[in-house]
Amino acid sequence: MYKLAEIGNRKIEFRGKRQRDGEWVYGYLADFNIILEEIDFDDEGNLDIYPLEVIPGTVGQYIGRYDKNRKKIYEGDIVRIVMTHSFFRRINMEMVWAYNYVVIWSKKHCGFVFRNIDLPEMPDLVLDDVIINEIEILGNVFDNPELLKRETNGNKLKKS
Repeated sequence: MYKLAEIGNRKIEFRGKRQRDGEWVYGYLADFNIILEEIDFDDEGNLDIYPLEVIPGTVGQYIGRYDKNRKKIYEGDIVRIVMTHSFFRRINMEMVWAYNYVVIWSKKHCGFVFRNIDLPEMPDLVLDDVIINEIEILGNVFDNPELLKRETNGNKLKKS
């Protein structure tokens, strides 16, 4: 298979729900509702392209990161992030927090960010600005909209 879109070491890949049956398909975005699942050459050297029509609102880009189970994280995924925050270095106090986030594109940051579902008043997390102990995909906004509900307690995991 020919790799259509790579920039540096980063693979540009998209997913979307196929219009025909609602199944997820993965590949390269050709138009707002067309994903190219595979690009190949036949035995005579002719280019074979396999376009798939997808539901436009379900298209999301791979953000270039994997979760703790080595699953690719896409725009629109709902993830659980475990972070460590150190307070008062002199007394060596550390808090570990876990919150649910949705992955979105931010014009302000010109990149993907994590928006806190549990504490929407918190600023978005820019991927490179935080130390993340663990990230796990819980679902996505299309298949699991119930995960967008706020969790109001149980986020503080431990302190040392």
